[in-house]
Amino acid sequence: MKSGRILILGAGRGQVGLIRAANSLGVETIVASLPSTTAPGISLADQVVYADIADPQGIVEAARDLNVSAIATSCADTGLPALGAACDELALVGLSHAAAKLCNDKLLMKRAFERHGVRTARFREVSTVHGLDDAIEQLGLPLVIKATDLQGSQGISIVRSVDEAHSGFEHARAVTKRESVIVEQFIEGDEFGAQALVHDGKIVFVMPHGDEVFMARTAVPVGHSVPLDLPDSTLDEVVREVEKAIVAVGIDNSAVNVDLIARGEEIFIIEITGRVGANGLPELVSAHFGIDYYEVLVRLALGEAPLKAWDTATTPTHAAAVRMLIAPEARGRIADIHVDSQIAQEGPEFTLFRRRGDELSGFTNSGDCVGQVVVRGETLGEALLALDAAERALVIVLESSPHE
Repeated sequence: MKSGRILILGAGRGQVGLIRAANSLGVETIVASLPSTTAPGISLADQVVYADIADPQGIVEAARDLNVSAIATSCADTGLPALGAACDELALVGLSHAAAKLCNDKLLMKRAFERHGVRTARFREVSTVHGLDDAIEQLGLPLVIKATDLQGSQGISIVRSVDEAHSGFEHARAVTKRESVIVEQFIEGDEFGAQALVHDGKIVFVMPHGDEVFMARTAVPVGHSVPLDLPDSTLDEVVREVEKAIVAVGIDNSAVNVDLIARGEEIFIIEITGRVGANGLPELVSAHFGIDYYEVLVRLALGEAPLKAWDTATTPTHAAAVRMLIAPEARGRIADIHVDSQIAQEGPEFTLFRRRGDELSGFTNSGDCVGQVVVRGETLGEALLALDAAERALVIVLESSPHE
């Protein structure tokens, strides 16, 4: 007999860790997903509910009918409004609907930052070309133009001239469902991120991390590392700004993912959301603290105190790094994919997302990753060297073209 029942929103690669953690805890695991033949989480769950996780009322009704004791998601913002609605209406532990609404609307988030004194780029809400010209005059160039309702780098343009600003505005208007977009100052500095956890109004940890991007059509995050190489005084400022941003948005009983920029000793918050980051970040938190972070998030959703995980933690790692394995030049069907054990040093943890017979078509977004690898080290430099060595152990062989 399984103990408890959890509804996990999504069955993609980003939710597999949650599903496996719930299974290992003996919790009945139900995933909500649109019908799919490729979503890896569907085969791992005890039950599947075919539903749109972007539909709050539909998810609330499903959660009520299933009499779930917990609801959770990870690595994607799509299900946050539905998760928040279910937590509110069914008295489940997790992100509130009000906080989820701010996480999914960049304009409302920026306004909340302003009200609470969070350091963020100055901005204007713009819905017309005339308003855009006013924003250019008030804020100056360069600027960032953002659709307010899209995830990641979708609908975002960095513009350095008036002509580019007008093109960026038209692009954002074309892809958003909203009437207005955000125009904000471009902060020249070093971008990085932070993971955090909040339980009953108390911040359990803030973990700043370095980010690595690959320039495809846009900058795609493909790697993360700890510790972040900044002075202690600047790291203290990171923690203060992250804490203010968490309060501003009202995030509680949730993982937190934050995007930031450092300009000298000044720290600016770009965005914040109430879920763990994607592309290896749950594994990075696990490696750094010596815990299973997915298990922590499942236990949190079940109403358990997350600090218990630290009581049984293995030896934490000072330095750790994760990189998504990509094959930007590979195009064709996979004949073989494996890790060469003669090249790979003992210690790296590989996970392959692709298998023989899958098609590769280069790399344009994180969905094109073929796997990931996690390494540990005594120092950041040691971890990054181990990461480079581990990456070279990936072997991909494509089927020969009939014309070759």
